[in-house]
Amino acid sequence: MKALVQDALAEASTRPDDGATLGAVNRNRSKNFVECLAAELRQRYVDRGNVAVFSKHYDGNRKRHGLNELMYDVAVCETKQVASSTGRTELTYVSSIVLAIESEMAQDSREALYDFSKLVMGNATTNLFVGPRVADEGAYLATLGPAADCCSGETFVALILHPARWEGGRSADVSVWLRKAGKWLPA
Repeated sequence: MKALVQDALAEASTRPDDGATLGAVNRNRSKNFVECLAAELRQRYVDRGNVAVFSKHYDGNRKRHGLNELMYDVAVCETKQVASSTGRTELTYVSSIVLAIESEMAQDSREALYDFSKLVMGNATTNLFVGPRVADEGAYLATLGPAADCCSGETFVALILHPARWEGGRSADVSVWLRKAGKWLPA
């Protein structure tokens, strides 16, 4: 999981800093990071034609699935096909979710918990929440713990530098935690 996040951060840091304000630049950096996560996953699943990786700004799934994004910032889904009701066309549907990813860069545990709660609503084999490095990571993780215990499958939290601090190659500073038996363990 850590390599996935680090690779996406490295790629996102090569993208131009678009935006007229610092807030716009940070939102753009965050968007680029999420899309780089999705692109990394598309590369990892390229040989599995029955897997689709959904994200907001990728329209490669639109023709087959009718949309870009499904419920999460990034969703890796297994798909199957069924004949349409007329029998003239094959329709694709999601049969399971392999990986659900939510990201929230606000340095506020309330905002983090709002987005983290989306992971609870799914049935993913693996869940990943990406949040910012904060002064008291133990307290931040403790806030997310009860919700993590409600998730199906393995649940990870990756903490990265806030996009405002992605200067001078420092974006790759990542810590990853796995929730197991009610505790956060380094992963």
